This record gives sequence, C-alpha cells and structure tokens, in this order.
Amino acid sequence: MHRLTTARAAVATLLLAVAAPASAQLPAAQSLIDKYEQATGAASNPYDGISSIRTSLNMSNPAAGMTLSMQIDAILPDKFVMRMDIPGVGEMRSGYDGNVGWSLNPMQGPQILAGAELEAVRNPASSISSPGMTDDIASAETTGESEVDGKPCYVVKLSMKSGENADACFDAESGLLVRQIVSQGGVEVESLFQDYKKFGPVTMPSRIVARAAGQEQIITIDSVEYDAVDPAALKLPAEVEALVKKN
Repeated sequence: MHRLTTARAAVATLLLAVAAPASAQLPAAQSLIDKYEQATGAASNPYDGISSIRTSLNMSNPAAGMTLSMQIDAILPDKFVMRMDIPGVGEMRSGYDGNVGWSLNPMQGPQILAGAELEAVRNPASSISSPGMTDDIASAETTGESEVDGKPCYVVKLSMKSGENADACFDAESGLLVRQIVSQGGVEVESLFQDYKKFGPVTMPSRIVARAAGQEQIITIDSVEYDAVDPAALKLPAEVEALVKKN
C-alpha cells in the first residue's frame, strides 16, 4: 500500500509538472533587465566623470532613397543640441538647455516648444546621462518567448513612466535587447537593435531598424566621442533667445 501511494504521488507530481503553464518557467522580468544592463555596462554608472557625449550618425529611408547625417551634442546631465542636414532643405536644429526646448529650421524658423513637443525633447534629454532602462520603467512582466533572427529571446511587457507600453525582447543568451514594439498614436512601431558595439564605457546597437506603417528607417551610429563638446555650442541660438526674451 505504501508503494502504491508513493507511485501515485510520483505520477501526480509528474502530471503537475507537465501541466504547469510555460510562464512559470520564464525568467523574472527584473532579472532580464538586470542582465541587459550588465551586458551593456549601464549597471555601473558608466558616465561617472564624463561631462559630454557627441554622437554622429546617419538616418536613411531606403524606399525614398534618402540619407540624412545627424550629430547630437550633449552636456550631462540634461542638455543637448541635435543637428540634421536634409538634402535640398538645409540644416535643422533642435535642443534643450535644461529649461527651454526649441527648434530651428529653414521652413518654420525658430520655435519655442511647449506641451507634448517639449516633453518629446525633455524626456530624452534627461535620459542621456542614464543609458539603462530601469529608471524609465513603472512595471515589467515576462510574458513569453519569441525569436529574432533565428535566435530565442524572452518577451517582457514594459509599462513606462511616460505612460507608453512596450513589448521588449531580450536575447536569451547575451541578454541584449534585440527588438521592441511600441504603439505610438495608434501606429505600431517595431525597432530592431543590431550590431552591438562597445563605444567607450557602454555597449550599444550601432544599427537600429525601425518599421511602421509599411515604412522603414535605418539609423547607423558612426562614432561616439566623450568630453569633446564645448558647452558654448549648446547656447540658445540668437533667434531662439530673441523669442525667449519676447515671451
């Protein structure tokens, strides 16, 4: 009788293991985020002692046959100027000096940003000095498994402090973020993060492919320089400063 009871218990345990939902075997979301930040160097305060970051990159739209060159000059912790050269249009600039968000382009002239447009520059400005994602996340949950480029990854549903939700996929082996899907204004935007390289103290994707509404944009990072930005370069343009004084 004892042997029979033991056998039944063993069978019951086996059945429970087989019937257990796959989600019970998935790694915790926080462990995946921690692994990602370890892999990228974001977990160790990588910009400690660094005063500025200059990023040079290209953004292309293959369907339109157009490539734009961009440069982002940032003074830590929260100031930046982005310059973008558009063929046939000229230079477009935008930035945030810690108080004022602004844009300047040949088509619209100087503008002081407010509301959603201001948040669109203030949020990335404040995250420049923090390359990780922990500070931006309100909650996270591992929801399943998937594949990117034939490699397994874990899907984590992220609720961001900004109010956005994202499905992030972390490579099962390396821990790196390889895909993220975000709904923006009712449009689903899929971003693929490829060709991770070490730029100084951090490891980041040197190629990002963004797809939305049948369109594709490719961002390629050419170089990242540290402590190479003159703070004077982030001074408000004269045209923008005139608007600030006027208001």
